[in-house]
Amino acid sequence: MKKINITLIAVLFAITGIFANNNPLNEKNPVPFEIISGADQLVSFEMDVENNQINFETANEINFLQVLKEDGTLEYQLPVMSNSINIDLEEFENGEYQVNLLISNDTMVSSTFRK
Repeated sequence: MKKINITLIAVLFAITGIFANNNPLNEKNPVPFEIISGADQLVSFEMDVENNQINFETANEINFLQVLKEDGTLEYQLPVMSNSINIDLEEFENGEYQVNLLISNDTMVSSTFRK
């Protein structure tokens, strides 16, 4: 019985080693992301694939976040009042979206992504 258990454990480790992957990207559903306008106001933006988020940081305070569906309907709008924001992509259905950030100096930063 002991030999069967050891053999089974060895086979499981071998199978795990064969299928192991250290690639952190989700290649089945990559999220294309593009800044349309207002890029000069951004300090940084990042697609965080591991946490499934888009992260924005701006030089000036972000007043509002607006997310529009591809047909232009408002998905949601939130007051931010911060220089950074993280958008969780798991809340969105598949499709194309436009993200608008209204910055405190009356500048609009627009970007699109497809999930």
